[in-house]
Amino acid sequence: MSPEILEQLQILFHFFLLGIVITLVYDVLRLLRYLIPHNHAVIAGEDLIFWIVTGFVVFDMFLRESNGSIRFFSIGGAVLGMLLKNKLTGSLKPDRIKLYKHKDKKDEKGKV
Repeated sequence: MSPEILEQLQILFHFFLLGIVITLVYDVLRLLRYLIPHNHAVIAGEDLIFWIVTGFVVFDMFLRESNGSIRFFSIGGAVLGMLLKNKLTGSLKPDRIKLYKHKDKKDEKGKV
């Protein structure tokens, strides 16, 4: 395989991993929102900061990986990483956590 194609595959893989990391970090943010209740203004501010930081990280990745040129297969790799992460592990669903918390409280009441 030619070195150029190997380089493109490496870039694709790096963006694929970046998509997974972005999705995992956002899931952690969603978990924190559930554990520590926030009002709408704070949630909007958190989202704004998250996406600004994410934009800088993606921009930096484009600068390092392809000298700043936007390659659509790179964006596709990131989206593919996000979709695969959500398909394999699922996105964080606060209602599932509520269900587990509700069961725990019910069990504690039953034992007392």
